[in-house]
Amino acid sequence: MKYPEWAPPILAELCKSRVDNESTGKKHKVPDPVPDQESIEFDVDSMIFDPESKEFVPESMISDSMVFDPELMDFVPKSMVSDPKSIASAPESLISDSALKQKGMTKEGIENLRLRIDRLDGEMLCGLPDKESTALLEQLITDIRMKDVWKALARRTDEDYEFFLFFKACEAGKLGWRHDLKQTASERKAFYQEIRDTSAKLFSLLNKADQFDLYTIDSLYNDKKIEWLMESLDVPPYAIPHARSNLAEIMPSIYQVLINISEEAAQYGKEESSVKHPGSPNAKIHHFIRLLSGYCQYKFKQPLHEVVAITASVIFNQQNIDEDNVRKLIKR
Repeated sequence: MKYPEWAPPILAELCKSRVDNESTGKKHKVPDPVPDQESIEFDVDSMIFDPESKEFVPESMISDSMVFDPELMDFVPKSMVSDPKSIASAPESLISDSALKQKGMTKEGIENLRLRIDRLDGEMLCGLPDKESTALLEQLITDIRMKDVWKALARRTDEDYEFFLFFKACEAGKLGWRHDLKQTASERKAFYQEIRDTSAKLFSLLNKADQFDLYTIDSLYNDKKIEWLMESLDVPPYAIPHARSNLAEIMPSIYQVLINISEEAAQYGKEESSVKHPGSPNAKIHHFIRLLSGYCQYKFKQPLHEVVAITASVIFNQQNIDEDNVRKLIKR
C-alpha cells in the first residue's frame, strides 16, 4: 500500500513493515528512530516507558534490572521470566497457578487478578495487541484529517522519532481506559479508604500475634533470585548467605510496608478520577483526550487543543469533537 506523502516516514515505514509481515509471523521492526545515529533495528513490542526520562524508549536502552525484576511477579512460571512477552499468550495459566497457590480465592479475586495481568501485559508490551495497534497506526497515517496534526507536530520538533512517540501516546490513551477502575470521585475515595482500613486491620492483627514479631520477607528470596540480583548489580560474587544477610538489613519490615500502603492509598484517594462521569457513553473519549492533552503539554509545553481534537475525532470516528470540547475537558 502506498501511504500519503504527508504521513510521517517513520510511521509509514513501520506500518508497511507490519502489514507485509503480518502473515509471516516475523517481528515488527521500527525504522531508524533517532536521526544521525547508528542505525538500530529493534522490536516495536520492546518499546517500554522509561521512568527516568518519562518517555517511551527501546527496551535495549534500559538496564535489565529496570526492564524486568522477577521478584515483582513471583507468580510467573520460571519458563516465562526470560521472556515477559510470553505472559500475554498464557494469562489463564497464570491465573490458574495463582488460584492454586492462594486457596480459597474468590471469583472476584480471580477477576481482579485477571485485570492485573492485563495491566502488566499492556505495560510490558507498551501498546495494544498487534492487529489493533497496526489498525490504529494505519488510521492515523491515512485519514486526511490527520495531515494537519502531523504538520503541527513537525513545526515543534526536528526529530522524526517524536511522531512514533505520539503514536504510542495514542495507544496508551486507548489502552489506559480498559485498565481504568472507572470510578467516580466518591467511589475512588471509598475504594482507597477500604485499602487503608484493611492495611490498618492487618497491622493490628500482626501486632497482636507474637509469632509475627520477628517476621521478615528476606526468606522469600531464593538463592537464584539473589544470584540474579548480584549479577544485575555487577557486584563481586559474595557468598549467598552474606548477600542474604545484607538484604535482611535493608528490606522494610511488613509493618513498614503496611504503613506505606496506607499512606499511598491516602494520596491516591485524593486524586481526581480520570473522567467525571465514568458511566457516560463518551467516557473513554474523555479519558483519551485528557491523557493525550497531558502528553502534549509535557512534550511540547502546550496542550495543543486542535491536535488532540482532530486525533480523537479520527480515532473514535466522532465529528463533534473540537478545540472548545477539549479545552473544557482538561480544565475541569
